Amino acid sequence: MRSRSQVAWVLLCTLAAIPAVAGPKKAKGTRQDVMGEGLARLFRDKPLMVLWASMSTFNAMDMHVTIEAQAAGGFHEDNPLVRPLLGQPAPAIYLEQQGMIAGLALVGHKMRESKHRFIRALWWVPLAFQVQANLRGWLRDRRWLSHRGGP
Repeated sequence: MRSRSQVAWVLLCTLAAIPAVAGPKKAKGTRQDVMGEGLARLFRDKPLMVLWASMSTFNAMDMHVTIEAQAAGGFHEDNPLVRPLLGQPAPAIYLEQQGMIAGLALVGHKMRESKHRFIRALWWVPLAFQVQANLRGWLRDRRWLSHRGGP
């Protein structure tokens, strides 16, 4: 039951972010499609898409090795967002993490379109931080597994 409620919560949070990306609705008679221009701008943003793909890839690698290490026993996860999910099925963990990455990509997109020059200049920082955190977690967990005699 707990896993089902966590998956539902992640889905709800991810779906709640979609209208924020789509932007405001137009006046009556010229209503913009909810998924229209806002998401189109998001997906045309090539630098953002490169960082989003990097975040997703390194996050999936990190989660895979984390799940392997947790199954091997004696492993302690340092990430407070992942720690409560480690007893759950793997799809719930992957879904929660991908939802978090989609939200972080949305933050990067909103920063990139900010009216403040300083924020526009630093749009990539939270995304790059997540990439390095997942890469560091993956390397740490692989090292832990290799010392333990795992795959």
